[in-house]
Amino acid sequence: MLENKYAKSAASVSGGVLAHSLETKPVSVPIRVEKQIVYRDSLVYRDRVVKEDIYIEKDFTFWQKFRLKLGSWAIALIVIATLYLLFQLFHNLLKLKRL
Repeated sequence: MLENKYAKSAASVSGGVLAHSLETKPVSVPIRVEKQIVYRDSLVYRDRVVKEDIYIEKDFTFWQKFRLKLGSWAIALIVIATLYLLFQLFHNLLKLKRL
């Protein structure tokens, strides 16, 4: 059996078989580490230019106004055409029921 302040070890031979045990002990030991100390005593300034998005309101051009109005008229025509087709379908179904 061997023992020091860090661990305990025991070994035995029985029937041609070697048995070994190792047990560590809870020991706290301070460790010396050599460390280079770096002193920094200066400041570094960096100028940065930051671009910001600036939104400026302006009037629509003639083409943009035309496209907006055209879109509104197109939606209105689609709604009117759909209503007309539904009316025609309903009217034709009523005619078929009368026959």
